Amino acid sequence: MIEEKIQVQKWSPEQVAHVVGIAYKTVYNWIDQGWLDIQLPDLPDHGIRRHRAKEKRGTFNHGRSIEERPHKVETRQEFGHFEADTVLSGKRKG
Repeated sequence: MIEEKIQVQKWSPEQVAHVVGIAYKTVYNWIDQGWLDIQLPDLPDHGIRRHRAKEKRGTFNHGRSIEERPHKVETRQEFGHFEADTVLSGKRKG
């Protein structure tokens, strides 16, 4: 039933899971484990949705370390070397 809906009727795993009453992740797990005779190219979106949902929060670019700054900065004799807080709040947009 699931294989027919996906391969013949071109339903997405999310649609099939909703009608059957299971989690869509279960359908993807069955495809990965070979329990269903379905390949990712058989899916309407060719499996793009499962890759798009990856969590991207929590990763950031560290930039340069404070230990790598020039020695003359520490003497504070030259104008233009300021320290600043670079953390942005997520509460306000813009």
